[in-house]
Amino acid sequence: MVTLALYLNLGYALQQQGAWDEAITYYQRARDLDPASTEAEVMWANALYAQSRLPAADLERYATLNFSLGHRRQQANDIPSALDYYRQAVAMQPDWADAHYQLGATLQRSEPVAWDEVIPCFQKALALAPDSAVIRASLANARFAQGQLSPEERELYAGVNHDLATQHQQQGNWDMAAEYYRQATRLRPDWAEAHYNLGLALQKAHPGCPEAASIAYQTAQALDPNLAKADISLANLQFGQGTLPPEQLAVYANQNHELGHQCRQAGELQLAIDHYRQAIAMNPQFVAARDSLRLALHAQSNVQIKVSVAKEPVLHPSS
Repeated sequence: MVTLALYLNLGYALQQQGAWDEAITYYQRARDLDPASTEAEVMWANALYAQSRLPAADLERYATLNFSLGHRRQQANDIPSALDYYRQAVAMQPDWADAHYQLGATLQRSEPVAWDEVIPCFQKALALAPDSAVIRASLANARFAQGQLSPEERELYAGVNHDLATQHQQQGNWDMAAEYYRQATRLRPDWAEAHYNLGLALQKAHPGCPEAASIAYQTAQALDPNLAKADISLANLQFGQGTLPPEQLAVYANQNHELGHQCRQAGELQLAIDHYRQAIAMNPQFVAARDSLRLALHAQSNVQIKVSVAKEPVLHPSS
């Protein structure tokens, strides 16, 4: 039985042998067999492009499709295929900053990492999008991995990574927040606040694996014994594991309640709610904490309503 995969594999094998006309024929057969297959269409277009037969008017469309397939392959952890698609997107649209950036980011996931390719990708992306903090941080992080950052640059880019982590934290993207906080601690190992925030992100992203968060909190404590929130968060982990001494429950319930107030004043409503709930868990008779939780939940509800009303349709960058 003839299948889509068979035609695509035959086309690819012929392409590898330099038999482009035959390869294009098989890709076209794949398209005829399944007109809805993006992969078949893209492989056909890429073969035409390699032979300078793809109309210039179609380059943007197929660069976008290659980019999309690259993202899909990356999500599936098929790094070699993702790299092929991203490279094709860059070739078709050399002035597309995000394509250069994603190519560099994906190259970082290859084994071994080809730093001599990664850094130029980020440099090109930054030249095309000089205001992008994400690209700027990625370039700095790559240079740091190669020992190319000065002490002054390390401090500067620790701050940039920390800011990006905070943005992801505010959006609830805890895995990404943890990744940026971790990079901030690599650049500035003595930054207690960054270690604390790393612990918080790890605890949120992986609630069933508290060990990494505990280490981050302990590091923050060691660097700054006066950082009360690190001590409180570590106690909360111990409470969750049933190892916090009973005589300390009332103390940490009060401290969570106070930290909840601080978070609320800073506009961090979800963290405030988390600390109020922790205070109640430690002391179920804590009436003031219940009142604070009710007010914070009401405030959060009002914020969510305002955000929902203010939302507008999101346009594609090319629109």
